[in-house]
Amino acid sequence: MANANLPIGFSWVLRSSSSSAVFVFIGGLMILGKSVYDFLAYKRQFAGRLQVSGKVVASTIDKTSDEFWMVAVEYEYAVDGVTYTHDAEQGGREGPCRRLFERYPQDSVITVFYYRNSPQRSLLEHDVEFGNSNYQVLGTSVAFTVFGSIGAVTALVRLRRNRRTGAT
Repeated sequence: MANANLPIGFSWVLRSSSSSAVFVFIGGLMILGKSVYDFLAYKRQFAGRLQVSGKVVASTIDKTSDEFWMVAVEYEYAVDGVTYTHDAEQGGREGPCRRLFERYPQDSVITVFYYRNSPQRSLLEHDVEFGNSNYQVLGTSVAFTVFGSIGAVTALVRLRRNRRTGAT
């Protein structure tokens, strides 16, 4: 068995039919296109953000289950004489949540990022809106596209070789 030393996934790619490989390739391209579109839309939104100083009104951290923690930060900021109050929440493992909680203690002065055309919408950190799940989708779509293209090329080469030799 020549494919025994290949990583998981590559053995499927080498055994796949051209139609399933093309299906995976096209699906990967579609997901990749949507991911790139979302990423560029996020970057365009980010380009329209301004920053202003704000103040943390309240900051809490709670353990919601055995391994899940939740941080809530309430903050206020003013744009053109209008004061806005906003809540930001993030959940996850204890370590990252504690670091986030320590970064935004109550009564501390912070930088708030807000949208030029919609100052009531704001963020404490740039990448909160795009998030890790979007990067995971982007990575998965790249993997689908790569595996699908390898599978399609391999299947087409095998088909061409079989036509030359008269095998089916």
